Amino acid sequence: MDEPAAVAPPSGRGRVRPPTLLLRGSLRRCPRCGRPQLFTRWSPPPESCPSCGLSFNRDNDATVGWIIVNLGVTEILFVALGLAVLLTTWPNVPWTGLTVVAVAVNGLLPLLLVPFSRTVWAAIELLMDRMDGPPAAP
Repeated sequence: MDEPAAVAPPSGRGRVRPPTLLLRGSLRRCPRCGRPQLFTRWSPPPESCPSCGLSFNRDNDATVGWIIVNLGVTEILFVALGLAVLLTTWPNVPWTGLTVVAVAVNGLLPLLLVPFSRTVWAAIELLMDRMDGPPAAP
């Protein structure tokens, strides 16, 4: 299924600003039109947005993209948590507890982030399409 050519939302209000696209994606909304409740279950998104037709499965690169977003956020939070624990408990670091929490974070957080990373990646794809397109009129 091909995605509609227009990147602008169907309401005709013009282009959506990049921070708005990313915020919508991080809230599991359609990045283009802002429609909530795209997911009927936790993991798989619809083929396309019921409101604006934005495709969430454009090609195999989309799968790689949302997985990169997912693991990137997971590892950033993992490192931040580890550093926070190290800095606040040094020199008596609870290594066993830290290891258990680290395994839990790296095992469970990617599963919890799947729907968010899919919609964030859709927003990133919209932004990349804008960069590849013709320059905006002044």
